[in-house]
Amino acid sequence: MSELDRKLVRGSAWLALSFGGGQVVTFVVVAVLAHFVTPVGFGLVALASVAIVVATTLQESGLGLAVIRHRTDVERAAGTVFVFNVAAGIVLYWLTFAIAPLLADLFSQPRLTAVLRVLALVLVLRSFGVIPGAMIERELMFANRAKGELVGGIVQGLVAIPLAVAGAGVWSLVAGQLAGQCLQSALFWVFTPLRPSPRLFSFPLLRELGKFGRHMTAANLIALIDQNIDTLTVGRLVGAADVGFYNMAWRLANLPATGIGYIVGRVMFPAYATLQHDKTAFRNAFLTNVRRVALFSLPVGVGILLTAHPIVVGVFGDRWEAAVVPLQILSVFGVLRAFAGTTGPVIQAAGKPQLIVRLNLWQLAALCAGLFTLTPPFGINGAATAVTLAAAAVLVPAMWIALRTLELRLRELLANVERPALCSVPLAICLAALQLPTSGLDDGLELALLVLCGAAVYVASALVLARSEVRTITTAFRSRATPADEQSVLVVVAHPDDEVLGFAGVIDRARAQGRRVRVAVVTNGDDRALGRVPLSFSGARPGWPARVSRLGIRRGKETIAAMALLGLRFTRDPRTSDVLLLGYPNYGLEQIARSEAPWEGDRTGLHRTYAAGGKWRPSNGDFSHLLRGRHSRLCAADLARDLDDLVELVRPTDVYTHADFDGHPDHAEVHRQLVTALRRRGRPVTVHSTLIHPPGTRDRMYESAQEWPNPGQDSVATPFERFTPHLDFMAPPGDDGTGWGPLGPPDELIEVPPSMLEADPARNLKLQAITRYVTQLDCRSRGASYHPSCGYLRAFVKRSEFFWTMHIGTQAHAGPTPIPQR
Repeated sequence: MSELDRKLVRGSAWLALSFGGGQVVTFVVVAVLAHFVTPVGFGLVALASVAIVVATTLQESGLGLAVIRHRTDVERAAGTVFVFNVAAGIVLYWLTFAIAPLLADLFSQPRLTAVLRVLALVLVLRSFGVIPGAMIERELMFANRAKGELVGGIVQGLVAIPLAVAGAGVWSLVAGQLAGQCLQSALFWVFTPLRPSPRLFSFPLLRELGKFGRHMTAANLIALIDQNIDTLTVGRLVGAADVGFYNMAWRLANLPATGIGYIVGRVMFPAYATLQHDKTAFRNAFLTNVRRVALFSLPVGVGILLTAHPIVVGVFGDRWEAAVVPLQILSVFGVLRAFAGTTGPVIQAAGKPQLIVRLNLWQLAALCAGLFTLTPPFGINGAATAVTLAAAAVLVPAMWIALRTLELRLRELLANVERPALCSVPLAICLAALQLPTSGLDDGLELALLVLCGAAVYVASALVLARSEVRTITTAFRSRATPADEQSVLVVVAHPDDEVLGFAGVIDRARAQGRRVRVAVVTNGDDRALGRVPLSFSGARPGWPARVSRLGIRRGKETIAAMALLGLRFTRDPRTSDVLLLGYPNYGLEQIARSEAPWEGDRTGLHRTYAAGGKWRPSNGDFSHLLRGRHSRLCAADLARDLDDLVELVRPTDVYTHADFDGHPDHAEVHRQLVTALRRRGRPVTVHSTLIHPPGTRDRMYESAQEWPNPGQDSVATPFERFTPHLDFMAPPGDDGTGWGPLGPPDELIEVPPSMLEADPARNLKLQAITRYVTQLDCRSRGASYHPSCGYLRAFVKRSEFFWTMHIGTQAHAGPTPIPQR
């Protein structure tokens, strides 16, 4: 199976644990509470929850999805939406507080006022966890999200049950929800890879994100009305007790079947977004997930339909028997909704959210017509029928749009669903045959017998009729991917900013393919002896060691910020961090690689490695200190050991680095030392090398920056015009006529993703990452000229990235390999 499919299955597994485990906890809690809280109490909380859900949709305003999709300046986007969510939560709480009496009068339930005013505190508590949760989801860290949601659900039950036993009634339900939401938000803050900062709030960015989310906000609001108008109609036309019966049936019917659609939708949206330009992969991913929805949702729907009576009476007691028929009707609705859930992410990822709005409007119209026609004469049974018919009415056009978007034929869809659907036929026959023999048993015993027999029959039929799909899923559950299994990518560069200039497109594409990417920066770029950047601008002056090391720390922070834009995060644990800073001095790798004793030529005065990211000291973030608790000496042995540890830690299958004929001495030395380390470890790996400085420019890099990459500074009006994402790299002029260098033209061209082809500088992801290197991007005009760095870095934003490739075999060296001499 592909690595992307592995991640999707594992993400689905964690969401299944979160949703399924949470629903099981809810099922158990509700089963216990049903013996202590009256149906009227459940009805009051259900009515109050409708108002809370409406307020929650307004609070988020589709901005959570906007942050997940946003690629540039993610930290600022997260901080901006975080401030909005908290402010909106407070405002909406007081608005709900004010209108609570009006809603109580509307439903003729005086107690609803107090219940709603207290339960609305959920809006404030939830506001603190929305963006941390979105960042967790953005990085596909579904395990962490599952932990937060599941623990929150457990705490909700642990608070509610004792209060209900003590006689708190409806207030036990309210207190449980508040406690669960509070802990869930707190855990999201603990698990999030990026904690939003209110100081980064930007009103223009909020407006930009709001434009993206407006269609989704409209769609969510309409869907919200779709999902709750049945409860409101029953409450208005029938009564609070029947709301309790109906709500109980709705929960049970949607507990498993709709959960499948929810899980698939949540996992597949980011996957579809990355595959939208690869129609074949997009289509295959959709068909795979439709098969899995059929495999899991159909048997659950069949099971609920045929065991509704023992489920309701056996678990909740005789007084809930009125919920049996609505549950049977809504079991069909659950299956229809699960299949409809596979179409929404397709339409969103294809960039057509306005169609979601139209589909939801159509469903709302069909639902309203059915509710107001069927509820008055048939009560909650009529409401359940109306909801089911509306789901069928929207499934047909939604699936048609998805098929048109993916250029799929209905015949292909039905062929993919056929075998998973047939697996449910033996299950239906088994449960129907057991109805009469088990009818005289206790309802609880009857339910247990039906579940055991039905599960055994379905597992057997699935193993026979859908063996390949079952094998794929179980393999993903059992296997534990190692870094090598993940086809991991390691980018090793000499200086901060090289990783973006030469490899930003590679990093983004590898992550889109589901591969683990790590970036290692060997030096801090801290020496300004050559004066390529004005010293007053960089913050360092010759002879001032403290200022030199301060510059190195600052450049490390710039790398961390730039990598965050590309989805890579820095942590203080090298085993989990995507960004690794080795912390060697700039313009010293050649001397260090030759030195048996520690080199003392660095200008920091530290005579050891250092890097940004330290906890107690800002310079204690270097790879060696974080991994082993001590800094590396500036000598050949420690440099070789650091590279050995790096290769062993990552175990890459693809390594991207500098060419050994790069004009910068540090770049060439990184290549030589890294290749030697890879050969020492003896694992198969492909090395992809590129140029940052052309061959033969070692002593004229300042002048070279004005000549290459194309177009050169002398051929354009201003260096800003060297930002040319529509062009490819041309061969360097070469100081000695070598052009590309000794290997000739590159043998590998990789197109950058669409986000790096944007002609608008403010929207081009690669350029936005480059702008994080403030110390290297001097664009101040000095009369009629600009510093070469202004145009030089911008010129690396091109249509593709180029590499020379070489393969390293599996035979390890018998002993230590001498450090190659220049």
